[in-house]
Amino acid sequence: MQDISNSIDYDRSIIWRELKRGTVPQLKTGRTMYEAHFPETAQVKYQENQKACGAKPKLDETIEFIKFAEAKILNDEWSPDDVCGFA
Repeated sequence: MQDISNSIDYDRSIIWRELKRGTVPQLKTGRTMYEAHFPETAQVKYQENQKACGAKPKLDETIEFIKFAEAKILNDEWSPDDVCGFA
């Protein structure tokens, strides 16, 4: 790992994670297992992980309150402070 990372000027942890993401079990003829690295697999896994990370949008979880607040403000002429105070 260290030799590879030195030759391409990347930290060895990046190389290790790339190999871990892209290495998958394969089946040889004769039903023996071996592991092979596929850069395309590593890229797909990286992109899936990127989509899954970070804070989830809270707007979807509060849609009922948003609809309630919208109805009170538009129909009943409540102020935003009134809505928050009631909630």
